[in-house]
Amino acid sequence: MGFIENCAHPVHVRQLSDDEVKALEVGSEVFAPSSDFRSHTGLLERGRIAEQLGNSSKRRVLSVYGTEYSVDTLYVPSEGGEEKWLIKDSGSRVSTSLFFTGLDEEEAIERLRKALREEFGGGVVEVWNTRSAPVRDIRWDVYEIRMDQVPVGPKPQRGKAPTEWREVERRPLARGVRDGHERHFMGKEQMGWRLQIELHNPEITTVDTI
Repeated sequence: MGFIENCAHPVHVRQLSDDEVKALEVGSEVFAPSSDFRSHTGLLERGRIAEQLGNSSKRRVLSVYGTEYSVDTLYVPSEGGEEKWLIKDSGSRVSTSLFFTGLDEEEAIERLRKALREEFGGGVVEVWNTRSAPVRDIRWDVYEIRMDQVPVGPKPQRGKAPTEWREVERRPLARGVRDGHERHFMGKEQMGWRLQIELHNPEITTVDTI
């Protein structure tokens, strides 16, 4: 059995026309030629449309495996269509940051490994990377705030009133997150908005737990 037969399975697809490619919306699911194995004609991988390159028929595709690249040939499933090869998944990679209350690093890692062995069996879950560190006993509140220029004095007879940037609106994202957790939040990319990290107000706590 060759390379393609080992890592992929046959699928029936239809190639999209230039007009169909141009009409695709961001997020549309497609099959695209593999970014890493372009020399293997007919080897596809799943992805979503990331963006369009102007009026070109080319599209930016974000592969489910995390690679973003430009393509000009896209396919969709089609019963009775042309046969191609679609790369298979071998499993799932989960990257996560966990906090264990009251445990030191060594005990936290060992108990996590024990729980995974009990759930999945020995030799099933592969450990690709392990990083751990103690956490300070400090909590933070995370907000999105919008800044705008507001008048700060009387308007002169000529010209504009003096202004300065001030907070005019805020949205709470999380309250009471532990030290280090606040670095994992990302604000919405909107004009005038940014993240604001403040020491926790103990009156309200909202934290996602298992």
